[in-house]
Amino acid sequence: MAQLRMDEVTLTGEAAGPRLFVEEWAASHGSPYLVTPGEVEEEAQLVEDGDRLVRHAPPPEPLRAGETLTFVDGVRRGEGVLYHEAADGTLVRGVAGAHACGAVACRAGAGAAFADARVRRMVIWGCGAALPLPPVEGGFSWESHATAGADPNAPFADLQDRMRDGKVRLAEDLARAGHLVVLDGPLFFRRPPDLPVAGYVKTHSVRHLPAHHHARVPELGAGERTSMFVLSRNRYSCYLRVAR
Repeated sequence: MAQLRMDEVTLTGEAAGPRLFVEEWAASHGSPYLVTPGEVEEEAQLVEDGDRLVRHAPPPEPLRAGETLTFVDGVRRGEGVLYHEAADGTLVRGVAGAHACGAVACRAGAGAAFADARVRRMVIWGCGAALPLPPVEGGFSWESHATAGADPNAPFADLQDRMRDGKVRLAEDLARAGHLVVLDGPLFFRRPPDLPVAGYVKTHSVRHLPAHHHARVPELGAGERTSMFVLSRNRYSCYLRVAR
C-alpha cells in the first residue's frame, strides 16, 4: 500500500487549535484517506521485525543488472448506452465501450519504455442477450457479449470487470517472461503464488495495523517502507512512501 504524504501546518497565536494536515492529492479525485475511525478489517499480523514496526530505507540501487521492473495499469470507457426491446417486450440495456491495459518497463541502466498495450472494443448486453452491433465507417467494430444481470448498470460493471481481468492477464504474462510486475490495484484475484506480481493501492479505506502502529505510518520518508505484514494467505503488504 502507498501512504500519501500529508504536510503538517502548525497553527500559532491565540487561535491555535488542533493540527491541520493538507493532502497532496487532487481534490477532484476525492480523499485518498477514507478510514472511518474505529473501523478495522481483521488486523494484520507483522511478519518482519518481530512485533515492532520498523522504517526500512530504500535500497541504494532499485534494480540490479538484468532486472526489469514493469508497471501495469488499465482503463475502460463507455462509448454509448444501448437499448433493445426483446420479443416479449422486455427492455434490454447494453453499453458499447472499450477497455485497454498497458505496461511500462524500467530496465537497469536503460530507462523506461512501453512494453505492451492491449485494446478491446465490445458491446455488452444485459439479460443474457448477446446481440451484434454492426461495424461503422472508419473501421470501428465491437465484440458482442452478454451478462445475465437485468440491472441497468450491469453491462457497465461487466466492462469494468473485463478491464480488471485484462490487467491481471497482462501482469501474469509479463511476470512469466521474467519481469518484476507492479499492478495498479489490490491483489484480490487468485494467482500462482510464485509469480512476482505486487499490487499498488493508492486509496486507503481500512485500517489494517493496530492503532499504535497505524499512527506511525506518516513518519515514513521518501522511499521508505514499513515492516511487512500479512493480510491473508499468500497476500503480504507494507506501507510505502513514494515521494517527498
